[in-house]
Amino acid sequence: MDAEPAIMKPRPFQVHIPDEQLDRLKRKLEDYELPESDIIEDAGWSYGVSLEWVKSLKKYWLEEFDWRKAETAINRWDNFKVDIDGVDLHFVHQKSLHLHAIPLLIVHGWPGTFHEFDQIIEPLINPPDGKTAFDVIIPSVPGFGFSSTPRRKGWTVRDSAQLFNTLVTKVLGYESYAAQGGDWGSIISTLLSDMPHCKAVHLNMCTVPPPFPYAVLGLVFALPSWLSTPLVKWYFSPEEYRQMVRSKDFALQGVGYFGMQATQPFTIGLALNDSPIGLLIWLGEKYHTHVDPTYDLPPSTLITTISIYYHTHTFASSCLPYHENASMFAAPPARIKDAILGVSVFSNDILIFPGRWISKWHKSKLLFHKTHAKGGHFPALDNPEELVGDLRVFFGEHTKLFAVEA
Repeated sequence: MDAEPAIMKPRPFQVHIPDEQLDRLKRKLEDYELPESDIIEDAGWSYGVSLEWVKSLKKYWLEEFDWRKAETAINRWDNFKVDIDGVDLHFVHQKSLHLHAIPLLIVHGWPGTFHEFDQIIEPLINPPDGKTAFDVIIPSVPGFGFSSTPRRKGWTVRDSAQLFNTLVTKVLGYESYAAQGGDWGSIISTLLSDMPHCKAVHLNMCTVPPPFPYAVLGLVFALPSWLSTPLVKWYFSPEEYRQMVRSKDFALQGVGYFGMQATQPFTIGLALNDSPIGLLIWLGEKYHTHVDPTYDLPPSTLITTISIYYHTHTFASSCLPYHENASMFAAPPARIKDAILGVSVFSNDILIFPGRWISKWHKSKLLFHKTHAKGGHFPALDNPEELVGDLRVFFGEHTKLFAVEA
């Protein structure tokens, strides 16, 4: 994407899945046979997804879920599509009535969608008196949901970042903006800091290397407790150590999907493309394990997400970032460059790194860091109030960066 991208004007977009497609989905759900009882007695979640969990959600999908209601919820926001550099990009652009609202680009990850942020749009665009307001821009990452898939090999997260920068500045006409993201969205948002129009970045998952060789960290976890405990107490606070143990456990037990999607994205992608229950199991497991354990994820929220993947046939293409960016994980993560950085830590996220590591890696760019006892990998779902509060505080303290008045 070195050449100036060809841009068309955005056109209004409404989600509508034809009745015959919904009827076919229902038939596939009805025809999908699950085992009558656990393959291993009382397996629960110890071998992966719980059979009873899958059965209950299949029943809900068939008997209670209303896709038309989900469509209405999606369509109440201002949805658009625009062609940029051959990508038919879908995005929500919800403008605030407040005169000096900050343009805020919010970027989802995997297995998320743009709809993940449904609960935070209204409080961001229409805050209480005296609180910071935002114009909200939420794209579907290329290859996800209602955005098309780039047809060339080697489309990276940097290409997506450049595409989003073009969307905000050239298509929507903002001179400056803020970016927010978690998961892949955190990487894309970090890369946006290379671009002069992006003035501030907020992340709810900020991965950085330790300020010492990784082998030292591995040694701490490998040593017997009578040797490791004094080291742990000397270097980590109790909360930092808890965070590191959670990150270690995810790295050891929760990344099986990563290897498959990074090496054979279309093997698993095409296998599940036309299987609503397969998608529910593969994607839904991540929502069950990655949200705060005290949060009761509404089944309608999960099934809406799975339905978006199913109806748009984008599961296979959503796996591509793991393959096309595989080399990125062998190198140190990107640093925030010209922008400023804010980080919100939600204590039940899958990867958490000590604030002092983040500060050291991003040097003087880290101006906001806050830890929340509640919340996981999807804070817009399981802790939207505190996520919104952090965005108001961090970006609101730096309104001069966005050519708006406080």
